[in-house]
Amino acid sequence: MPQQNPEAPQEAATMVSAPVTAATSTVLTSPLDHILIFGHGWFQRLVLLCTTLAYFTTVLQAAAINSLARPADHWCRPPAEYAHVPAEIWRNISVPLEADGVTRHKCLRYEPPLPSEEEDGVEERSTIPCDAGWDYEVEAASIIREWNIVCERDWIMTALIAAYMLGGVIALPFSGIAADRIGRRPVLCIWTFLIMFAGIGVVFAKTLIAFAALRALLSAAAASVVVTSTMVLFEVTDTQHRALFCSCAVAGGALLASVYQAVVLGMVADWKAVQIVSMVPTCGLVLGVYLMEESPCWLLAVLKMRRAEDVLSWAARVNNADPNDFKHRLSALRVELKRQQEQQQDPGSSDIFSGPQDVYVTELMRNQSLRHRSLVTFGCWLVGFAVYYKLLTGQVMRSNDGTQIALVLLRLPSIIVNVIIITYAGRRRTLSLSLIIMAVVAGALAIGHTVRAPGYVLAALVVVWMLLFDLYAVTLFILTAELYPTVVRGAGLAFSYTCGRVGAVIGPFLNEIHSSDMKGLMYAVAAALLLFFGVMALALPETTELQPANTMHDFAAEKWQLQSPLRVARRGSKRKRAKSGQSEIQRAAK
Repeated sequence: MPQQNPEAPQEAATMVSAPVTAATSTVLTSPLDHILIFGHGWFQRLVLLCTTLAYFTTVLQAAAINSLARPADHWCRPPAEYAHVPAEIWRNISVPLEADGVTRHKCLRYEPPLPSEEEDGVEERSTIPCDAGWDYEVEAASIIREWNIVCERDWIMTALIAAYMLGGVIALPFSGIAADRIGRRPVLCIWTFLIMFAGIGVVFAKTLIAFAALRALLSAAAASVVVTSTMVLFEVTDTQHRALFCSCAVAGGALLASVYQAVVLGMVADWKAVQIVSMVPTCGLVLGVYLMEESPCWLLAVLKMRRAEDVLSWAARVNNADPNDFKHRLSALRVELKRQQEQQQDPGSSDIFSGPQDVYVTELMRNQSLRHRSLVTFGCWLVGFAVYYKLLTGQVMRSNDGTQIALVLLRLPSIIVNVIIITYAGRRRTLSLSLIIMAVVAGALAIGHTVRAPGYVLAALVVVWMLLFDLYAVTLFILTAELYPTVVRGAGLAFSYTCGRVGAVIGPFLNEIHSSDMKGLMYAVAAALLLFFGVMALALPETTELQPANTMHDFAAEKWQLQSPLRVARRGSKRKRAKSGQSEIQRAAK
C-alpha cells in the first residue's frame, strides 16, 4: 500500500483553493487543467470550430425540412376523362370554394365535375375528396409536390419529422458507448463520413421511403457528431473557459444556422438544390475533424500514455506553450505513472489509473449517485426538447417571418448574457431558473390559447421561450458533461441527448392538436412538467464546486487521489511557483 503524506491533504486543499481566490467566479480549477491544458490557442479553437459546425449542421438539417417542404398551392386533378379540360376552367367550375367564398378548396372537387344543363343554375352537385391526385402551381419542386404530401396525406410530414429524430434516438447510445471504448476521434470520423454520405444521398432519393431513411441516417450522424465533439471541447478547455466555449458552440451554431436558413436557403426554390446548399458548410466540418486530435483527457483515463504524450506535445506546440514547462509536467507524470504501474498488483491500491476495462455503461444505473443524476437530467432533456420541437415545427415558426427574424436578431446578445449567467450563477441554479421561467412562459401560452389571444401575442411568447431554450440547452450540455467521469462521459451525454431526441419525436405530433382549448391544456401540462424538473434540478450537485472526474475511482471519492500523476505534476509546478515567490520576497526585504 502506498504511504500517504500526512501533510498532503492540507497541501491539496491549498492547491485547489488557490485558483479560486485569484478568480472572480466560484468555479474551481481542476487538476486536469494543469497537466492537459497548455493555454487556449489554435488547438482549442479548432475543436471549437468543429463543435460549432456540428451544432450548425444539426440545427440546419433539422430545420431544413421547412425549406424542403415549402407549401405549394394545389387542387384536385381532373379524372382521366376530363383531362382535356383547361386547368383554369377546371378550377372555376369543378373545385368548390372554401367557407370564405373566395379561396378554392385544395382537397375537394365536385361530383359530377361539370354541371349538367338541366340543373337550370341550381347547384346540386356533391363534393368528394381528390380521387385522381393533385395539380400544382407551376413552380420549383418541393417534397410536398414530389410525393403529394397534401390533404389526407399531410400526416406524412409529421411522420418524416419524427423519423428524422428517431434516427438520433437509435444511434446515440451506441455512439456514446463507442466513444468511451474506442475513443472520441474514431467515432467523429465515422459519423462525419456518414453525414456526407446521407446528406448527398438525399438528393438522389427516388422514393419517399429512401428519402426518410437517408434523412434518419443524416440525423443519427449529426447527433452523434454533436455529442462527441461536445465531449472533446469539454475535455480540452479549462474550467474557466468552458462556459464561454460551450456557449459559443451551442448558441453560435444555432444562430448561424438560423441566418443561413433565412438568407441562403430562402433564396433556393428547388428542394434538391436546398439539400445541396445545406451540405456545403459541412465540408468545413470534414476538414476540421480530419485535423482534430484525440482527447488527451480520454487517453489519460484509459492509460494510452504514449498517444496522450504525442497529442499533448502537438497541442503545446500549436499553442506556443513554454517547452520547459511542458517537459517538466510530462516528466513528473511519467515518473508517477511508472510508480503506479509497478503497484498495480496491489489489490488495495486506490490509484486513479486502475484501468478502464471493468467500467461499463451499466454504471449509469448501478452507481447510486450516477443513477440519481441520470434520472433528473434525462427528464430535463426529455421535457425541454419536446416543447422546443413542438414550437419549432409549429405554425408560428413555419409561417411567421417576423418570429424568425426576431430570433436571429436577439440570439447574438443572448449568447453574451448566457455566458455571464452560467459562469457566475452556477450550472445548477441556471438550469433550474431557466426551466422555471420556461414553465411560466408555457403557462402564458396555455392562457393565451384558452382565451384566443391575438397571433402577435402568441408569437412574442414563442420568441421568449426559444431564447430561454438557448440558455437551458447550453447549461444542460455543460452540466451533463460535468456530472459524468471521463470513462462514461460519452454514454452519459449520449443517453441524455437520446432523451432529448425522444422529446423531439413527440413534439411534432403535438402539432396535430388543433383545438385551442386542447392546445391550452397541452401547454399547461408542459408548464407543470417544466416546473417539476426545474425544482428537481436543484437536487443535482453544483458542478462548479466539484472537480470533473476522470475515472470511476475519482467519482467515488469526489476528489482527486493525492498521489495521482495529476497531483504530482501540479505539485511540481506549484512548488516551482512557490520558490519563485519566496525569492522575490527575500529580494524585496533586502
